[in-house]
Amino acid sequence: MDRLSNTGVTHSDLPSPGPVDQHRKTEQPGTEVGQQAWRPSLATAAGAIAVQPVPKDTRQAVLSERPGSTGAVSSYQSLPLLVLEKIFSYLPFSSLCQCARVCRHWYDCLPPPRERLSRWLHKNAPLSCQADPELGRGFTSRALPFLQSVGSPVLPALMHLHKEAHLQQDTPQHQTPQLSDAHQDAHQALQPAAADLFPCLVHQALNQQLAQDNGFTLRPHAIDWPDSTLVGGLAFSPCSRWLALSCRLHPSAPACLRLYSWGPDNWQQCSLNPPVLEAVQDFIFTSMPPDTLFSAHGSDVLAWRREPGTNDWHRTHVCRTPWLSQVLDLLPMGNGDLVTLAQQKQGTGAQIRVIFSAFLGNARGWRAVNFPDFTFIFLEETGHARLPFVWAGERRSSQLALGMIPQRPAPDCCINKVLIWRKGLNAASPHNWGYQASILAWHQADMAHLAWSPGGHYLLGTLYNGRMCLWTQDAQCRLQEQLTLTGHPVQLGYQLNALPLFNSQGTQLALPLSLHQVQLCYCDDSGCWQQGQRLETMPDPDVPPNDRLECILLSSSGRTLVRTTQWRVDIWHRHPGHGWQHLVQRKIRNNAEFMPQACLLKPFDIVCSTVEDPHMSLWIHGLDSQGQFVKKACLAVDTALNGPFAASPDGISLLLGSIQDPPTFLQLGFFPPQENREGRVQEPVPGERSAAQEQEEQQEQQEQQEQQEL
Repeated sequence: MDRLSNTGVTHSDLPSPGPVDQHRKTEQPGTEVGQQAWRPSLATAAGAIAVQPVPKDTRQAVLSERPGSTGAVSSYQSLPLLVLEKIFSYLPFSSLCQCARVCRHWYDCLPPPRERLSRWLHKNAPLSCQADPELGRGFTSRALPFLQSVGSPVLPALMHLHKEAHLQQDTPQHQTPQLSDAHQDAHQALQPAAADLFPCLVHQALNQQLAQDNGFTLRPHAIDWPDSTLVGGLAFSPCSRWLALSCRLHPSAPACLRLYSWGPDNWQQCSLNPPVLEAVQDFIFTSMPPDTLFSAHGSDVLAWRREPGTNDWHRTHVCRTPWLSQVLDLLPMGNGDLVTLAQQKQGTGAQIRVIFSAFLGNARGWRAVNFPDFTFIFLEETGHARLPFVWAGERRSSQLALGMIPQRPAPDCCINKVLIWRKGLNAASPHNWGYQASILAWHQADMAHLAWSPGGHYLLGTLYNGRMCLWTQDAQCRLQEQLTLTGHPVQLGYQLNALPLFNSQGTQLALPLSLHQVQLCYCDDSGCWQQGQRLETMPDPDVPPNDRLECILLSSSGRTLVRTTQWRVDIWHRHPGHGWQHLVQRKIRNNAEFMPQACLLKPFDIVCSTVEDPHMSLWIHGLDSQGQFVKKACLAVDTALNGPFAASPDGISLLLGSIQDPPTFLQLGFFPPQENREGRVQEPVPGERSAAQEQEEQQEQQEQQEQQEL
């Protein structure tokens, strides 16, 4: 009988193969029906992530109840289901695999391994359960090479779940057992699909490795880039496999679109068929439909889609903007639709068009939707330098918020109005876009920014006088005030709707009250928002008084906060026992060429920062195996990070460069400290062990356990 990893579980402990664990075999544990493909992988995962020791008395009880043992098994086999469930709830994940071998009754009372793994993730790695599904789509070309290089013990389970997810996608609909709606909902709740569990386990494997391993670094990777050509802008695809860049021959030259795919060890240029001669104004990837890039050229908005199995991308026409207009933004939605905002100057005024393009399917493409009662918005500029029009799109919930000033009763008074656009608001045509308007109680200043929380549950708005407000929506999508703060007017270097001010669950929020103050807010158990701790820094005599705030970044977990100005980078971390602590401060010298830059490797709560103090260096901060926030690496670099969005969504690629420098890509990799080259220095993390030491310890534990069982 084969034994897997260090869990003491056999092949027969795992359920039968198939796209979904809908029915488990009735054969007794240990029969040949268990010798199937996917069972060893999940058992290996159990041993890889379940680090809690098995209680000795529980272990002896389990081992004594094996078939053929001389112990009295009737008392254990006759335990009621509720009693067994209570016992199982106190046991670590690894011992549940051993419980499955006690008897048929215990085996039937235990949930399948995939469900046990899902429950373990929800309990021990809740952030991994919030992982973006796109993290799984890019697994084979992105996360897999890194996990292979470090010898991750979770790889067998990941490889199996990856295969299982493809089987689920390829299974014909008529081969899936038909269940009632109620049974289908209960089944999906108890039997997590491989496609849902897979990105969660990818995130957990990467996060665990980066926390426990002090040998990881970022090394340069090649990209096919024209000489003396500058970077104009960049966009990663949600799965991080594709990269779009705009390049310029000189800073004032028109921008050309270039598309790349991640190959075995470099970025390879893709072909755009047919090529576009007009300059690119804006471009962005979307997750629905997958492998799709939207770009605006002149009056045309195009969708580029990859031909399967190749690096050839073909274009489809999406919509057309007014003649001589400028595309302000492209907002792809989770339902496949695209919202295009275009501005057209008309004398002293400006005409803003909001174009909704509905996705009709892979074969039919997109169709522009006309609204007879709301075709466009016309705004008159009354001597204001800024346009009284703001917007924010939320991709996951497919919502759009538009803020405008329909009228000004007086020079120092304005009417702020917010429109919430989504499908289903128009009862006559629920499948089309509709809107609900809300008039705000603020009349003293123009609206400056709008930003959604992840999932679109809350909307944040700020005014130019420093007032900030957080709203939720009622059943009719009317805004309901939740929290209001008053601060000093703060000018940010980036749009507020592009910065991660919320944590991944949308229950924490960081708001800049001034250059030196950040207010933390949180949503309590009753759903009400409260003010939390206020983080402050004292003015620095070495920093000029005209320093300006650039960006605020809150990590996915809500435990790390990054603030960058034109002169310094500050990092706070919330320790479970000591609260928020100001741990890192970096500032440039007077003669520095580059501004300080910082970005988050969002899936892992890792902070990357570049500061010229006096030499340019890249610092990487994150949690170690003891849960301490430490500097994990320090690398000498030639140029700065490409702003707060320099990291790929999966956190594996990092872009260095500016509008005056060619791009340099760093890729996450693993190198033992003695093999670091090119002047890179890595600081050891206290209390960490290398991957080789961990593997040796796991092998020793496995051998000791097998000897005890024999």
